[in-house]
Amino acid sequence: MTVLVNGKVTKTIQVHGTPSLYALVNDDKPAQGNLELRVAPGVEGYAFTFG
Repeated sequence: MTVLVNGKVTKTIQVHGTPSLYALVNDDKPAQGNLELRVAPGVEGYAFTFG
């Protein structure tokens, strides 16, 4: 999965095996922006937010 913030790639996460939670953005302070996730065919995504 590729993570983009405001159109820029910030992280690539290898997704495989047992379902797990992944931190997509980890900043010290609140911010506004656009979050885009690009996943490979066959990958299922679920959204959870905390905070």
